[in-house]
Amino acid sequence: MKFKLILILILLAAIALTAFFLLKPENLNIQNLVHFTSKSKQSAHESDTAKSSSERLERQLMERLHKLEVTTPNIKRVILKQDSAVEIRASIPRGKPMEWVVWAVTSNLEETGYILDDCFYESDEKGCRIQFRHPERGNPLIQLVLLRSALYFSHTAKMAIFIEDFGFQADQTTVEYLSFTEPLTVGLIPEKKLTLWTAQIANEYKKEIVLMLPMEPVPSKDSKQAGAIIMVHYPEEKINQIIDDAMEKIPQFSGITNFYGSRILADSRVMTLVLNKASSKNAYFLYDHQSRASSVSAVAKKENVLYKSINEHVDTNCTVTELQDSLRRYAMIAQKTGDVIISSKPTAAFIKALQNELTVLKQNGIKLVYISEIINNEQTK
Repeated sequence: MKFKLILILILLAAIALTAFFLLKPENLNIQNLVHFTSKSKQSAHESDTAKSSSERLERQLMERLHKLEVTTPNIKRVILKQDSAVEIRASIPRGKPMEWVVWAVTSNLEETGYILDDCFYESDEKGCRIQFRHPERGNPLIQLVLLRSALYFSHTAKMAIFIEDFGFQADQTTVEYLSFTEPLTVGLIPEKKLTLWTAQIANEYKKEIVLMLPMEPVPSKDSKQAGAIIMVHYPEEKINQIIDDAMEKIPQFSGITNFYGSRILADSRVMTLVLNKASSKNAYFLYDHQSRASSVSAVAKKENVLYKSINEHVDTNCTVTELQDSLRRYAMIAQKTGDVIISSKPTAAFIKALQNELTVLKQNGIKLVYISEIINNEQTK
């Protein structure tokens, strides 16, 4: 009995001793606890970093979209359930090519760690899908889907069309030019028949009128003009008389331009007389830049007259389809430079091409304007 009691005491002492050593603070696995806590903090830091990277990219994308005139109601953000990716759907105004829109959204983004992983575009109806991916784990995939809105950009490139030597003919072509609903600028030569009547009807149909002054070309034998022509050797009185007579025949004009006249454009004396007359009527000067020796710029600045040169000439010997292609090329020039002035003869093929292409021009952000709008806007820049 005594022996059993001793064994029980020994066993209890062993249990107590074991418990003492196991529960000592220095013997607890503090290192494991610290490691666990450290991993938890690192995971939380990585999560915060991932959140910060994705938020910064999203913020930049939103800023770009707002600059593209996309309003907040036209931007939808969702988290996709299948992979937790962020999808941003935005309705982009019409009027600029989707390639340009993608460039405007994605170029020169601040560093976030994200890379442009994919860009797929099939059509305006299905939209363009841009995918941003982060190489580190924990950062969500961000997809930007660009769709077309029913609206157009408010800031568009401008195209002014100058119809040179527009004369009234009792035919369908003249009717189509006059009834064209968008702005057109027509050039009238004072010596032509029915000029005054043509000017009156053009004004009634809200066409801007430019007075085409016949001028001496280089060489003089190339001139196809008839009637009063401004020549370099003419005295001041005769030149002023020719201009005054022309203004009397076409009183409602917004600008003056040279009809031929490369020799005159290079002569500062004669150009000073011409631009003085333009200034007296608050008219701009449109010139066909035929020679590098032109004095127009220097004289116009001196006389404080608004001026601009024609940028492109339409080859009206082309077919309607070829003319439509030319109009698209001019639209690209306008998108790059902000505006373009083109000149064409009043042919049936050109007005047909213009009518056919009008919708496409608008869809590509081209606004048809009078020449005066381009010149006045350039003055205020």
